[in-house]
Amino acid sequence: MIAAVNREAVSVTSCIGGPRGARGTRTAGLWRAQPLVYADDRVDAAWRMTLTMLCALVGAPGCGDEIVGYFGGSSGAGSSSSTASGSSSTTTPEDAGFVGPGCFSDDFENGTIDPLWNTWMEQDSTLAEIGGLLELTPPSFGLWDTGVVGAYNYVFPFTTGHARLRVPIPPAVSRPVLLFLKISDETGTEISMQLSGGSVSISAAIGLVEQYREDFPKATYPEWIQMRAEGAVVHFEVSDDGQTFFTLTSRDKLSDFAQSTALIMAQTAADDPERGSIGVDDFEVCVE
Repeated sequence: MIAAVNREAVSVTSCIGGPRGARGTRTAGLWRAQPLVYADDRVDAAWRMTLTMLCALVGAPGCGDEIVGYFGGSSGAGSSSSTASGSSSTTTPEDAGFVGPGCFSDDFENGTIDPLWNTWMEQDSTLAEIGGLLELTPPSFGLWDTGVVGAYNYVFPFTTGHARLRVPIPPAVSRPVLLFLKISDETGTEISMQLSGGSVSISAAIGLVEQYREDFPKATYPEWIQMRAEGAVVHFEVSDDGQTFFTLTSRDKLSDFAQSTALIMAQTAADDPERGSIGVDDFEVCVE
C-alpha cells in the first residue's frame, strides 16, 4: 500500500525503473500549462492508467504501489460479485485475472471492493461498496478525486468489444462534480465518457494532449454509458435500459488499444462543501 504523497512536489519511479522524466516532478498548478484542457488531477489519473499499463506489460503485480495517490489493491478473501468469463474464474487475491476473449464484470454486491481494482482516495473523499453500488464521494474541494482503476492482471484488448457502466446515482447537475469512465492503453492514449453539468461528454487524448471532445446536453442523464470498439472506431453510446444503446457519436480510437485498462473516477472541480455521492453499478468489459 502506498503512503500519503506530497502533491506539492513528488517524483515517481515507474515499475520499469527510472523516473517519469519531466512529468514526474511537478508543483501544484503546473499541469494547467499543458495543452490538455483537463487540469491537475485528471492528468494524474491519466498517469495512473499509463503506469498501470506499464506494470501489466512487464507482469509486475507489485508495481501498482508506485502510482501517485492513495493506492492499494483490495485484500482479503475473493468475492463472488466480480467474475471473469473467458478465464472462467472468480477473482481472488491469487487469481490469474482476465484472459480474453470473453467478459469480466463487477456488480458491487458484496460490500468489498474486489481485487480486479486498485483504488485511490484523495483528501476527504470516500470510496466503498454500499447497498449493491460502488459509492464514490469526491472531496469537498477541487481539484481532487477518488476512484478505481483495473489491476495489472485485468488488461484487455479493446479492439472489438465494449466497456459499459450503469449510473443509478449520477452527479448532481448543479454541483461541480464529474464522473468518468475511461479506457487507456499502453501508449498513453485514452478515450473517455463523462457525466457533469447536465451533459454527457466524450473525449480522447494522447500523451495528455486532448485530441477531440464533444458535449451532449441531456435533460436527464442516461442510466448507462458505454464505449464500443469496432476496429479503428469507438462508438460512444448511452442507454436507459442496458439493452438498447443509442450512439451519440463515433470517432477514431487513435490507437489499437491492444493492452487496455478501465478506470472509474469521481472528481470535484471546485469547492463543494455540501458534497454528495455518486453511485455506479454493473460494470462490464466484453472483448472478442
